[in-house]
Amino acid sequence: MELPKEVLYCIKQIEQNGQEAYVVGGAIRSFLLGLEIHDYDLTTSALPEELHKIFMNDKIIDTGLQHGTITILKNHLPIEITTFRKDMTYEDHRHPDQVIFTSSLKDDLERRDFTMNAIGFHPKEGFIDYFEGTKDIKGKIIRTVGNPFLRFEEDALRILRALRFSSELGFTIEEETSKAIHSKKDDLNYIATERILVEWIRLLEGDYASEVLREYRDVIEVFIKELQEYQEEDWDNLLHLLSTSPKDFMIRFSLLLTPIKEKLPENFYRRLTFSNEMKHKIKALISHEKSDVDSTISLRLLCRDMEDDVISLIEYRCQLDSSLHKKALREEADRILRDDCYSLKQLKINGNDLIKLGLRGKEIQNALNQLLDAVIYNRCPNEQEALVNYYKTSLISDNKL
Repeated sequence: MELPKEVLYCIKQIEQNGQEAYVVGGAIRSFLLGLEIHDYDLTTSALPEELHKIFMNDKIIDTGLQHGTITILKNHLPIEITTFRKDMTYEDHRHPDQVIFTSSLKDDLERRDFTMNAIGFHPKEGFIDYFEGTKDIKGKIIRTVGNPFLRFEEDALRILRALRFSSELGFTIEEETSKAIHSKKDDLNYIATERILVEWIRLLEGDYASEVLREYRDVIEVFIKELQEYQEEDWDNLLHLLSTSPKDFMIRFSLLLTPIKEKLPENFYRRLTFSNEMKHKIKALISHEKSDVDSTISLRLLCRDMEDDVISLIEYRCQLDSSLHKKALREEADRILRDDCYSLKQLKINGNDLIKLGLRGKEIQNALNQLLDAVIYNRCPNEQEALVNYYKTSLISDNKL
């Protein structure tokens, strides 16, 4: 495993001060799976105050000092460094009541969630694997370090992390770990919804999301109780749609919600801590469940209402209606977004032009909207002279203003 020079620098600095340092976490898992490595975490025997002295000439961010974590920013690469530690009891099913620093790498790895995340690496020593994480990665197995019931009782978010990893990587959850997930699922009620949402988004975007949802529907229903409405056959049909849909959370969650959209409580999106943007996009998609998309005029109208989100709408609608020709619809929507007129900003006439024609106040906005409709419905070309003539001959004469 070849490490970036910035990571090697941090290890060298720590070791020159008489302490140990190892790469841990996702970087090792990604390397062993042949995936791109996005970030690097180190664990060390050095205490937080020692780390501050060791890296006094570097950019230090106190990421989580109470848990022994700092981040070194080296050549724009953030490297998170955490002191070896042991977690004690977890009264709230999420955070340890007390963190004990230790001098043992094994103690530090033993507190981690899954064997695949409990592997250390040193550029000279190679991989340090006390819990057969390498073997589980090769076997594509998710297994907790130690007793799974205890691991999930300590931190219930690990339940969703297991499901998310299974969805992203296609790993099988080991039998005892799986039993513990089903048994301890209600402990998710102790977890902040914001943390659940992060895992839920990544889970739903995974290549193997439908398989995970089929096996662990009862776990998802702990925080999305509305899914209990589905009969088994309907749920299976939804999962089939999901398995062939784009790996986009908004599209996939919209598919799951569409049949029960009328039954969603008023506080549904707020309860799940959705941002306003996420809420509005999903509501827009499911509200267009049966909207016409199979003509240039209908696509112009949808572009007017949804703009760039119209591509997501086409994907969503094509999942619900296999008779639609997705490729042709996408090409036409791309053309409209690129070259056509579907909003006031593309209209070849503006408020100043209408002022010259004697319009004032609300008359201007009303006229612009009428002219845009004329262009969208092919009643008038989007050309200034034609729009002026249409205003004079159609809007005024027909008393539409």
